Amino acid sequence: MVQANFTLIAGNFATILAQYAFTSSLTPGARGSLSLTKTFPGGINPSWVGLNRNNNSVLCATQEVFEGGAVTFVMDRSQGDDDLTLQVISNQSVQGNGPPFCDFTDDNSIALFPVFGGEQLTFFDSLDGATLTDRQIIPFNTSIASTQVSKPHQAVEVNGQIFVPDLGADKVWRLNRTEDGLVIAGAIDQKSGSGPRHIVVADDCLVTIHELDNTITTQRIPPNDQEDASVITSLTTPPEGSDLSQFAAAEVKFIPKNDQFARDIIFASNRQLPGNSSAQGDTIVSYAFDSQACTLKQLVQNPTGLTNLRTMEVDPTGRFIITAAFAEGGVKVFERTGCNGAKLVEVASNTELTNATSFVWLPQLD
Repeated sequence: MVQANFTLIAGNFATILAQYAFTSSLTPGARGSLSLTKTFPGGINPSWVGLNRNNNSVLCATQEVFEGGAVTFVMDRSQGDDDLTLQVISNQSVQGNGPPFCDFTDDNSIALFPVFGGEQLTFFDSLDGATLTDRQIIPFNTSIASTQVSKPHQAVEVNGQIFVPDLGADKVWRLNRTEDGLVIAGAIDQKSGSGPRHIVVADDCLVTIHELDNTITTQRIPPNDQEDASVITSLTTPPEGSDLSQFAAAEVKFIPKNDQFARDIIFASNRQLPGNSSAQGDTIVSYAFDSQACTLKQLVQNPTGLTNLRTMEVDPTGRFIITAAFAEGGVKVFERTGCNGAKLVEVASNTELTNATSFVWLPQLD
């Protein structure tokens, strides 16, 4: 029988990183298995984990606490994933409160840590792709009105620039790389009060999920000297008829078409706020995405049975999505089905740990 084995690392609001094993027969819609195989010391609230794309033995992790931190780990998989080990390489202060995200630039030279409670982006040189040195800070509060509070939530490299969606300032900041580090080059304005949380970019189309007004929007990326960009598509993400005051949209993912699925798809997660729940749980909504026209069309509202769905991550093949409940339901894996992969079918679950908040799929071993 053909079988695929995947290993994942999960971050959470606790003191550990968790290792999961997901096994699938690759028969469409068939039930697989998801097992918690190991835990590692992770510091305090390693809520977000990120994988170095050019050196996939290196992880970054946040320490999402007051006076937060940035940690990097090196993984040793030489003895197989049953004996996988994690070793801390760097543990640095971000000089701010509550970093919710981390990532590396494509050339490994910079590690990025937006600081939600510090109104800043903290970044470190990382000449070997693992060791964090030469901390620098980009403050955003000096570039906005005194009535606003900057709350940067993500950092994404786009054609050599760093884009930072700012949930409090209603901007997507654009940072240039210079010999002296990163500098603010401009911003792309978002609707006032919308709360841009996370973004994806394809071609010159910016797709933004907005936490505070529960919308997903598309815009053409303008020249650096322009901050205004017309909204081409704006759609509400929760199911029709929902009380939007009970939701806070959380995550957006772009999956390009491949040999199995015939079109580009965007997925967005709907997160019911604490104290609210429904029989179907939170949903993951799929959209047909045309990057050339920079448009979205809603396809399917996929119920998950999870409450307070905060995160989701796509496997390297584009076939599976793992997600987790911050409140009830544990961790689940869904398989994309249908000719365009817009419909999700649950194929595995695990409830041993709660509060999982991020995942990385590790490349499969030979």
